[in-house]
Amino acid sequence: MAHAVVVALPRSEALVRRLDDLRAHARDSAAAYRETATQMRRAREGYEREVWQSGAADLVRSTMVDADGRFTLSDLPAGRWMVWATHSEFLDARSPKFQPAIASGIGCRPGWSATTRNGRGCARWTRRPARRRRWS
Repeated sequence: MAHAVVVALPRSEALVRRLDDLRAHARDSAAAYRETATQMRRAREGYEREVWQSGAADLVRSTMVDADGRFTLSDLPAGRWMVWATHSEFLDARSPKFQPAIASGIGCRPGWSATTRNGRGCARWTRRPARRRRWS
């Protein structure tokens, strides 16, 4: 993945257990599945913040993946490390159609509906009489 960000952090058994627990319960329900990625990201960010606040900010190493898919994390101290790669992609998307408040009937009196035909934005709402079916 070109242009991904790779982060190396000292290994944390507590974080590994938390991630394993999240992974184990991710398929308990659709809601749990949707929330798992966010919870995993927050757990990693929280651990990274702890490392920074403990005065070991130099142990948080990051680099970018080049266009050929390669990266280098040089001068890592000996020990066990956790490595993450994340990739964000921003897409141009159209915004939803703007609907002014008048179109939703906000500000209209009860029994009135939203319209712009009368210039004020509200019109009296009336019910049409039910059509009667004629059987031949």
